[in-house]
Amino acid sequence: MKKQPLVHRLRSIFNHLYVFRLGFLIRWSMYLDFHTLRTPFFMHAASFLYEKGEAGTEFFVEKCIETILERKNTSDSIEKDPEKDVEELLFVESMRIFFNITNNAGFRPFLAFGSLLGFVREKKFITWDKDLDICFLLPETDVKKLEKLLSESGFKILISCADKIPYIMKCRLSGDHPVIDIAFFIKKGDKLLTYGAFSRGSVVRYRTPFSLQEAEYYGVKIRIPENPEIFLTENYGDWRSPRRIHHWVLDSRLTDYSLPHIQFLAKEYFLHCLIKNDTARIRHYLNLFSKTQINDPFWKKINTAYGTSNLH
Repeated sequence: MKKQPLVHRLRSIFNHLYVFRLGFLIRWSMYLDFHTLRTPFFMHAASFLYEKGEAGTEFFVEKCIETILERKNTSDSIEKDPEKDVEELLFVESMRIFFNITNNAGFRPFLAFGSLLGFVREKKFITWDKDLDICFLLPETDVKKLEKLLSESGFKILISCADKIPYIMKCRLSGDHPVIDIAFFIKKGDKLLTYGAFSRGSVVRYRTPFSLQEAEYYGVKIRIPENPEIFLTENYGDWRSPRRIHHWVLDSRLTDYSLPHIQFLAKEYFLHCLIKNDTARIRHYLNLFSKTQINDPFWKKINTAYGTSNLH
């Protein structure tokens, strides 16, 4: 029996508390977490209460943002920890084994997203990328057969939700190797659809269809979308200029900021950046959200009160 990820076990606990009208325990633990531990627990609890329509959850997140910014105004900026470089050889090994076994089994995997960006722009894996993005087309891919093949070939399946929205799978060779994010592209009308999941649900992306072309990368035979520049422009905008900061939902040109769950995600993630004392991301997202959410008075208030402080 597969062990459930921690986030799923937390949600089960939250559900039990909520059913027995003990939601105040979740809020109390969020308060303690924010003021003492500052772990991802706060984010999971906030997401859960938001999904339940719990009044005041978004307001609580807003107040936490304001609290941290008030403290930052009265103290020196704290430099963030330097980011660790990825182990390039482990990326190459994962890609080589993955493509070899799936190609030999008749599948048609291809690079996309950050891994495709590295192939086209850097001619190597991007040093600050955290995972390997390999994708498949549906319905040509037998998902159950693919999962079985990967398991029998030494890959540990971390998440498998490939037969329904959000159509994703995650796996890795070992704890030292990068996680492989597997997305499935679905043809619908004149578009290729992909889905992405986060704590409040999923987002759908409508992309220009493409054929696949063969290529070679680190001596490995791979596939990429034909005319990859079109895919990269749709996904990243100005992809030719390297940027270390990129959130796959919040920075995407395909994101609809009018959706309430996206607006909440923006505040939740901004709070996460504040807790991590990540000054570069704080600056970036304060600027981004002030432009993309002009109808939300909260961001105008934050930008007016703190935009000229030590954040700039």
